[in-house]
Amino acid sequence: MRKTLKFIASAVVALGLCGAVKAGDFTHDFNTDPGAVFGGNAKWVSGANGYVSLTDAVNIQAGKFLVPDFDGGSPIEAFTATMKIRIDSSTCCGLNNTGPGGTIQPADGMSFNFANVDDPAVVNLADGAAGFVASAGEEGTTTGLSVCIDTWDNAGGEAPNIDIKANGVLVATARLAGNIFRNPEGTLTPRPILPLDPRTPDLNWAPLEISLSSCGGVTVKYKGVTVFDEVPTGITPRVGRFLMGGRTGGANDNHWVDDLTISTAPDSLAPVVSAKVPSTRFDVPPTTHIGFTIQERLNPISMESIVLTLDGTAVTPTITSTGDEGSRAIVIDYLPPAALSAGADHTAVLQFADVFTLTCEVKNLFTTGGGTMLFL
Repeated sequence: MRKTLKFIASAVVALGLCGAVKAGDFTHDFNTDPGAVFGGNAKWVSGANGYVSLTDAVNIQAGKFLVPDFDGGSPIEAFTATMKIRIDSSTCCGLNNTGPGGTIQPADGMSFNFANVDDPAVVNLADGAAGFVASAGEEGTTTGLSVCIDTWDNAGGEAPNIDIKANGVLVATARLAGNIFRNPEGTLTPRPILPLDPRTPDLNWAPLEISLSSCGGVTVKYKGVTVFDEVPTGITPRVGRFLMGGRTGGANDNHWVDDLTISTAPDSLAPVVSAKVPSTRFDVPPTTHIGFTIQERLNPISMESIVLTLDGTAVTPTITSTGDEGSRAIVIDYLPPAALSAGADHTAVLQFADVFTLTCEVKNLFTTGGGTMLFL
């Protein structure tokens, strides 16, 4: 009887949330005033082809753009954001600091964030250029989800790249190419580079799409290329704000945004994938375990729905759980019967559904030893 009551209570809460809280939408072409708040050097550039400038191609700039709260302070579980961006027109730094072929060196980058309402970058909006953390810039916010485009290599080949961060912690990174100066690798193990220029040197706008699924998976598409595909982040629903930041330093670039659309989904109390094994991208031991951890958030998992595949083949994992139904931590663990081949790339895919048939899929890409895959 107790289990039945828990199922009923969960259904009532989930249905209540879905019925009472409408998913929000924000769409703007910036040809008219967006009614947003700007910090630091960010500004709305009005006109028939209006846009938002986070920074212009001027040294020592930092700006941020706080999207109006179109969700009325409700917790957000998932979203899809599409936009066009421009990263171009650097005026820095002369022939002594250029990339291959004499390309002018750009800096520093920009980020798209869904941050907590008390994040320093949200609270200190007037502080746009005063303080690295408060500016968001190319490193993103300290809370929530950040997708960061970093165009300046601080040494060791760490940029240009696109990063996913969860609460300020790096979850995944893709190294990018393009005609951009890259400092020597030093002692770092060489990593493959995605043949995608983060900038828009032809002065055209480039499409960027970012989505967060109900179970915490993030997909990023840039210039039509899927850079990240359903990467588990552990991000849980929260009351937050959407914020974009950009920064320049001793080198610069325009960091502009146009045609922004964000669609959100309210919290349905769906489970979230909170961890993955292996947790690192490269140099994974061939004898590694493979798995994920699912954290229930009231809506129970349908245990029969759990499917784990490795390199396209379904495998049979060990599944254990701790805690009461509706708040369980469910661990999916698989140890291959033989060591994986060294220097190979692998993809583990987890699929499952809760008892209300909300489905989820996340992916973990990893390499044993060397390899050619693109992500951390």
